[in-house]
Amino acid sequence: MKTSDTLTVPFASLFSSYRSAQDEYDAAIRNVILDSAYVGTDSNRYVRSFESNFAAFTGVRHVIGCANGTDAIEIGLRALEIGAGDEVIVPAMTWISTASAVMLAGAKPVFVDVGDSDLNIDPTKLESVITPRTKAVIAVHLYGQPAQVHRIQSICDTHDLFLIEDCAQSHGAKVNGVQCGNFGALATFSFFPSKNLGAFGDAGCVVTNLDDLAQRVRRLRNHGQLVKNKHKELGRNSRLDGLQAALLDVKLRHFDKALASRIRVAAYYSKHLSNPGVELPPTVEDRTSVYHQFVIRTKRRDALRDYLQENDVVTGIHYPQILPELELFGADDAVNRYPVARRIADEGVSLPIFPEMSADQMAKVVELVNAFSS
Repeated sequence: MKTSDTLTVPFASLFSSYRSAQDEYDAAIRNVILDSAYVGTDSNRYVRSFESNFAAFTGVRHVIGCANGTDAIEIGLRALEIGAGDEVIVPAMTWISTASAVMLAGAKPVFVDVGDSDLNIDPTKLESVITPRTKAVIAVHLYGQPAQVHRIQSICDTHDLFLIEDCAQSHGAKVNGVQCGNFGALATFSFFPSKNLGAFGDAGCVVTNLDDLAQRVRRLRNHGQLVKNKHKELGRNSRLDGLQAALLDVKLRHFDKALASRIRVAAYYSKHLSNPGVELPPTVEDRTSVYHQFVIRTKRRDALRDYLQENDVVTGIHYPQILPELELFGADDAVNRYPVARRIADEGVSLPIFPEMSADQMAKVVELVNAFSS
């Protein structure tokens, strides 16, 4: 039933983010155009600036910009010499890039269910799928909630595996005060426009604290060369362009404030949502989520979404299918083998969350969810 309230709540508002620092964004675009600094080689000062500033923000030694987050995962795998005949363990519940990049690198993704405690890959189920061909585990910090990196790293150490962090949704998230991206051999980030730290198009990066690995990633993302025309190996063209780097640098200057606002929205939801038929996102004491998505769960998911839509509140589903179900990955028996991931896919609703949400918009979402007959 539609209420008389005419207030609209979008799922996100990318234009509001631009408008919050419009003069700075416009100046950044103009400067790149004046310098004709479009292509993201190591000589591009805008790329160098963002890589340096993002390294300082995350606390890592090296940031290597790429064209997008999917390329970043594939290039990271190749830099670790993971390819044909190898297996990489990934969570059953994540965006397709985590697993498709494994296939693009020539390896095989092996799926593991996620846990109810944090909705991330379940460490207790890792060892059951490790084989002599296993080379790495990709821990995705889903929805901005950090995974159990210390437990996963311990398992990786025992079996001589690489830990890779997929930080596409976790810019600024922390484990015991340490930012995601600092655990394991390397980590990857996406700067897709809707991410917490989003560009104005596709962009991504690989981060690592290992000097030799960083150098190899830089080669692989730029045709296998560090010096022009000196192609040491087969690389690809996946460079962070100057425009996106300059715009990301502007957004990074305001990111702490935007992140605090996003967490404020999540805290309001957590405090005021009280519908007994709705399950809130899990919280973990030693981990700081950055709430890329605020995913609630209800057995009447579709009815709730329709009800909210009728009342001008836009929601999302992340994700309606889990990866093992997809034909691309073999259409596995998801219900029995990955029950937690399957339940999240059936019940999860992503509520609107963005830094510029007004108090009235937050209150409207809460009021409608609480009034919904679950």
